Order: sequence, then structure tokens, then C-alpha cells
Amino acid sequence: MISALPRTTSEYSSRVSWAMALLMVGTVAVRLADPTGWLGSDDAAYHAAAEHILAGESFHRIHHQYGRMAMIVPVAASMWVFGDNPFSVALPSLIASTGCVALVVLLGRFIWGWWEGLFAGAAVSVLPFFRMLSTTAYPDVHACFWTALAFVLALLAARSPNRRWAVAAGVGCGLAAGLAMSAKILAGSMVIGLIWIVWTRCSDRRSRIVSCACMAVGALLYVLLDGLFYLWAADDFFYKLHALSSSQGNPSLFGVTTDPAALRVTVWERLAMLLQGGRSEWGWIGVAFWPSAFAVLLFNRAGRGLAVWAITGYLMIAFLPVRFVDGPTPYPFFDGRAILTTCVPFALCFAWAVRQGFDGFLPGRWAQRGRLIAVATLVLVALPYPPSLNGFRDRQTQRIGMAIQHLIVTARWEDDRDIFVTPSMYVRFALLFPPELRSRLRIAIDDDSPDWWRFAAVDIEPRRAPLPPPDQACLIVTPSQLRGRAEFWDYGITLPRTSLKAWRRTTPLARIARYADKTIAPMRANSGDDEELLLLIADTTKDSPT
Repeated sequence: MISALPRTTSEYSSRVSWAMALLMVGTVAVRLADPTGWLGSDDAAYHAAAEHILAGESFHRIHHQYGRMAMIVPVAASMWVFGDNPFSVALPSLIASTGCVALVVLLGRFIWGWWEGLFAGAAVSVLPFFRMLSTTAYPDVHACFWTALAFVLALLAARSPNRRWAVAAGVGCGLAAGLAMSAKILAGSMVIGLIWIVWTRCSDRRSRIVSCACMAVGALLYVLLDGLFYLWAADDFFYKLHALSSSQGNPSLFGVTTDPAALRVTVWERLAMLLQGGRSEWGWIGVAFWPSAFAVLLFNRAGRGLAVWAITGYLMIAFLPVRFVDGPTPYPFFDGRAILTTCVPFALCFAWAVRQGFDGFLPGRWAQRGRLIAVATLVLVALPYPPSLNGFRDRQTQRIGMAIQHLIVTARWEDDRDIFVTPSMYVRFALLFPPELRSRLRIAIDDDSPDWWRFAAVDIEPRRAPLPPPDQACLIVTPSQLRGRAEFWDYGITLPRTSLKAWRRTTPLARIARYADKTIAPMRANSGDDEELLLLIADTTKDSPT
């Protein structure tokens, strides 16, 4: 159907409408068919921040994720409408993902034509990492949405004959660019593409100055809105800057190596990441990144800025230092998620390269059939991609969360004993408990633990209590926590070591972990895997729920 789509507005036909509708329905369908769900990681931070807003409580600088207004406000709005549940937290990402696909279609239409726009939209829609992040609360999809919106508005501002509309679109572009960087600071590479639009699409010097001024006003408007929001939510107009400078982090992640051989390996791995299709978070689609971008750079003047944006944005995120203590250090978590915003220009370059490839070497009707085959191949290559994506969706916190959900369903909770957990486990997984069990959750903390937890959730501090003997409560722990140690996601907080001695002699009611096949099952008795969950309770005469 979309192999022979009209290329201009005058040729617009019902086939474009049907193709667009099919793309949007498919975009939602492939996400709901295999949703990522609750990870108990960054999504937990955005949920906790949204809880503060809805409860009228002030923010504290627990983590830099609390400084992302573009994530927190949509999550809070969704929770206000749909309630406090994992679906509400993930819904804004699904909406942003679907909206981004539609905006990419419009970008392709403005730059080249409807076919290129729809093919580029399909590429973004089925891109494995983009698809996976669309059903959990992570900032990268939101950054892609605001980035695509900024470019649509920039093009509208440059081509609108109405001066008022042009000014409004320019201001909106600056505001959208600010929101993109609010969601993910790495989205700042979009500035390269915006410069290209202003330079090539504006007719004269005066128009360029006006466009830049309007975008600057929009960016300042974002800064003002962000500051006013945090002045209300945290009594701090410059909350974002303070959050970035004082957030709880792990400096060891920014280790610097001076070994030339190791540096060469790092450089090569970052340059070639997308060429490792079977291992890349972008899947085999990513293999076309460099060839498509360079093809547009060399042979298409109208889209040359897209290629520069894609290539330079990739290189900036891969190698631009983000830390200068002990020497310049690039962004440590370099994977398909870090460069996700570059999928917008890449998809557009990819669409142009595919069309030119078929149209340049095949006659008219065969070229149309070839493009249709290209669409089908794109979908077939992307959809079967392994859902774990190199462990991102198979991380420890989600294994614990799935085990907790299994315990909730299978364990016997007839009595009214309190259920003790660590603060991190409460912040990450309390949302999974039904109200009747959540009201019984308590936290226990060793006296020498850091006190950041007091502000992590609105209702966490009143839940602190001494850890009682095993015959008076339940305890949900991992083996490391039971030994008095802190998991990496506990940020230094441990359970009371003295009180734990009695619990170590208690036989677990349930010993559960997640296997690689995504099923929840009892752990083998001789397993030494610390990524398991123990439900401890004194009455061991009950049958195990597993």
C-alpha cells in the first residue's frame, strides 16, 4: 500500500490516510503485545517524585531523576487520572512513543515526501530499544518525542508565510527543545539539526535572526517554567542545577583508564556498537546507521543537515566528556539508550537511502514492489528481536519485582503481621502491593545507615520500626540483605545487623527467583544466586506457596 504513496500535498490520497492509520495502530499493538512493565529502577524514582506532587509534599535532592520536570509532570498527571499503579506510570511513555512516530512521519513529509516519512516512522516504531522503552517510565522516549516536535515546529516556523504563526512555532520549538533536554540532557545534540534548519530553510539573514531569537525565547520560557515548577515543588528555583551537582551517585562508574590499548578498544567499541546488530540494543536496524547517514551526507543536499545531526550527535554522546574530575571522562553508560535521540535523523536518512536504492536500480513498478518488500523486511527483522535486550529488561530489580508479585499472589497473608523491607525495596516495589498489604509494610534500618531514605517517598518515614523477632513479623529480603549487606540498589543502607541474627535461623517460607525464560519458579536448594528473594516468617509449618 505504501510503496506508491503520493509525494506532495496535491497528490495526497486516501492511501496515505490508511497507511498512517495502519502505522499508528501497529505502533500501539507491538508495544501492548510485549510491554516492558515495572522495572523498579528509574521508573520508581519518577513515581516517587510524582507522589510528592500529588501529596503536596516538597522535593528533596535524592537523585538527579527528581530534576526531570518533563518526566515527572506527565507521570503525576497520569497517576492523578488513572490512579496509583504501574500502568499509570508507564502510560505517558506509550503516548510519547506513539506521538514521536507520528512526528517523524511529518518530518519525512516536510523534507522529502510521504513515503520517506512513513518508512522512517515505521523504522522508529519497530526499533527494538525504542519499542521496549515505550512501555516503562524511562526518559529516553520522552526526549525523542520532544526532539521530533522541536524539529516539526522549526520547519513550520521556517516555511510559514504568516509571521505570527512563524513566531509562535519558533517559540514552541525552543520550548520543546528545552523539554527534550529536561527529559534527557543528551538530547542537546539536536542543536546541530536546528542550526541546519535555520541556515537552509530561512530565506534571508533577517529571517534567520528572527528564528533564532524566537527559539531563544522559547528556551528561556522553558527555563522559567522549570524554575517556577521547582520553586513550588521544592522551594528552589535552581533545583535542577543543584540536583545534578549534589545527587546521590556512584563515582566508581566514572573510572578513568590511561592504558592506550584499553582506550583504543573503548573507542572502537563505541564507534562499532551499532554494527554488532545481533548484540546491539537497536537490533539489526542499527547496522544501516552509518551507511545511510553517509549516503545522505554525500548525495542529498536537502537532507545533509540530518546526516550531520545523526553522525555528530552520535559522536558527541559517545566521546564528549561529562566529568572532568581525575581527567576528562565520557558518558559511562554508552548503549543503545544513550544515543536513542539520534534514531530520529537516522530513520529519516535510512528512509531516503532505501528509496533511492530501489528507484535508482529498478524500473518503476519493480521499484515500488521493492520498497514494499523493504517495509515488510524492516518489520520482520525488528519484531522477533530478543525482548531482554542484553539484560536491560532482565535486570536484577525487575527479577526482584516479579518475585514479589509472585509472593503477593501465592503466599498466605491471613494474619496481620507487619511486613518488613529495606527502604530501597519499599521505594521500588511498594507500588506492586495491594492496598491491604501495602498498609502493613514497614522498613527496618541499621543505625549507621545514611538517611537519604527519609525523603524518598512521601509516606516512608512513619513506616520505620525496630525489626521484631521472627514470630512477630514477615521479612522480605535477598540473601545479601539477610547477611547484613547492602545490595547495589540499597545505596549503603542495611538492615539492623543485631536483629537479623534471629532471622538467619528461620527457614524461608518462599525462596523464589526469576529464570532466564521469564518464568517465576522455586530456586534450587543449592543455588548460590543472590538475585533471589526470601520470604521469612516464623511459622514454617505452612506449605510453601511455590
